[in-house]
Amino acid sequence: MSEPVDKPVGSALTKHFVATALIVRNDRILLVHHRKIGLWLPPGGHVEAHEDPVEAMHREVREETGLDVTIVPAADPPVSTDENVRVLPPPHHVQVERIAEGPHDHVDLVYLCEALPGIEKGNAESLGLRWFTLEDLRSPEIVQNVRYYAQKAIEEVAAYHSSQRAKASANSQRGSP
Repeated sequence: MSEPVDKPVGSALTKHFVATALIVRNDRILLVHHRKIGLWLPPGGHVEAHEDPVEAMHREVREETGLDVTIVPAADPPVSTDENVRVLPPPHHVQVERIAEGPHDHVDLVYLCEALPGIEKGNAESLGLRWFTLEDLRSPEIVQNVRYYAQKAIEEVAAYHSSQRAKASANSQRGSP
């Protein structure tokens, strides 16, 4: 995968803001087989005028998978000191995708999430849903960018849980909550 570039993908093109969820459960990531473009992708879609990106991500995940998710918190989450300011969880990363139809760019706020208990179900936008292991992600049917971030998501959620267990163990040894 190439290094990030500060050069605009298409600065003269219209920008659509979208939100995507990298959803992990039990060392697997959920991908949607997108009907329109025929690729396995994480669920997500356009941010509507009345939504912030987190609301859009949750709505798109429910529409496309039937699941609810929780965002994996950042190591040092931002906080607000102003009652008139609501701080949103930061995305895992932001990427700009060139969309040939239009053409236009998607400014994609990608969130690292875990699936809450529930049974996934697709909708008419997809040909199916599937939980992929790290090994499954090696399949040539998974495009490079999706493979890279899906692998990172599985690894980062595992690391997050490992750090949480270590903190809990250290706290219990000190006798603190």
